[in-house]
Amino acid sequence: MEKNICKYCGTEIEEGVLICPKCGKAINELPKEETVTPKVEVEPIEKLVDENEAPPYVEEYVEETKEPNTSTIPLPSIKVELDKPEETPIKKGKNILETLKNVYNSSKFDKIKKIVNISLGSVLVLVIALVTYRNASVSYPSYKTRKGYVEGNKLNGNKNITLVNQKLNIDLSDPKYSQLDYDGDKLTNAEEIQYKTNPYIKDSDNDGLTDNEEVKIFNSDPNKFSTSGDSISDYSKIRKKLDINQKYNESLVLNKEAEYTTIITKMPDDVESEVKGRITSAYFSITTGISANKITFSNYVGKIKYKITNNDFLLLIKDNNGYKKANNYVLGNNEMIITIKKEDEGKAFYLISKENYEKYEKLINGDEEK
Repeated sequence: MEKNICKYCGTEIEEGVLICPKCGKAINELPKEETVTPKVEVEPIEKLVDENEAPPYVEEYVEETKEPNTSTIPLPSIKVELDKPEETPIKKGKNILETLKNVYNSSKFDKIKKIVNISLGSVLVLVIALVTYRNASVSYPSYKTRKGYVEGNKLNGNKNITLVNQKLNIDLSDPKYSQLDYDGDKLTNAEEIQYKTNPYIKDSDNDGLTDNEEVKIFNSDPNKFSTSGDSISDYSKIRKKLDINQKYNESLVLNKEAEYTTIITKMPDDVESEVKGRITSAYFSITTGISANKITFSNYVGKIKYKITNNDFLLLIKDNNGYKKANNYVLGNNEMIITIKKEDEGKAFYLISKENYEKYEKLINGDEEK
């Protein structure tokens, strides 16, 4: 009896038995070859460019992945080249100017254009600053801000100006200096010396007329308040159409009562107040909800007649403690007559109704109704 031998374990097996009783494998099944997966090493992709000279519009990134459980294949570095921005083509123009315009409009020169625009802006600002400085340097400031001004009989240091016998003397050897007009009265410095006027003051005698007006228009003395010596200024005589060279009795030429506005009438003490006096009246709020008329005076001595709707008004003056009643007025016939003295120059007075004044007193005393 023929016996078979198990190819796997070598056990003798009787004929007709298909499975080895020892190893349990089929006698006719051939053994399978084990397949082995070869280990593959992948080389990294070579770098396309030198690390130190990366081309424009190229960015490098490394994909982040979790570490594989069984694979040992390294992930390569990948370089990605981005698309460049589209450039505006440069077209050739019909002439040089048109070509230059096309070049300027091309996107190739955007950075250059920015630099050029910033540079041009800076140059423009610099030019404006220089022009402003030049204009400021050639304009003549207040005489007290310049060297060489005269205050009283004292001179403030300019070598071209000296005091001789208490009068101003300018060195005319410098033509640029002699032809200047420091005070802007339309007389040059040389002419100021000729007429013995002050080159730093438009109106040397303070009569109301400029030095130029006196010597070239009215033929009056630019160094005398009153050319005729009657105490009436040359300016006031011009305004009143009087002869500058003639003496007048002031009481005879004084207009003792003249309408100044529809509600104010001047009653001046002298011609200067009549002609030069200025009076202003304006609405004013002395505090919230309480109004008055603010009256100010300049170059005025005398009285004024102020028309009012009734006699229920007061005149106030302000001090450090607030507003108080003034004592330089009288009421009657729906008008207030206010007396202004020389020491009242520049002061402000407040015309207020008695009703508003009572409100003001309650407010400052803390008695206002709640």
